[in-house]
Amino acid sequence: MSVSLPGEVDSKLSSRILDALADGFESQLDFTMDLMRQPSVRGQENGAQSLMYTALESRGYQMDRWAIDIGKSKHTPGFLLSKLITAMQSMS
Repeated sequence: MSVSLPGEVDSKLSSRILDALADGFESQLDFTMDLMRQPSVRGQENGAQSLMYTALESRGYQMDRWAIDIGKSKHTPGFLLSKLITAMQSMS
């Protein structure tokens, strides 16, 4: 008895997907490394956000920009930890 799984992809489509992934692998790796180089801790996310904004906009996504209100965020869990990490990074 043959079982067909939901969402199963036929072999031709699977091959096309794998080829597309292989063709774009180096550029995706470069993009990932660029993203990793960007500061992305709370209050210093602008570089990572700008990189993602540009990448998604170039793919046709409708984008918007907005600033985080630090005053409203400072009472959320994890805020003090990220502030401590940022302070420690600025000392090194």
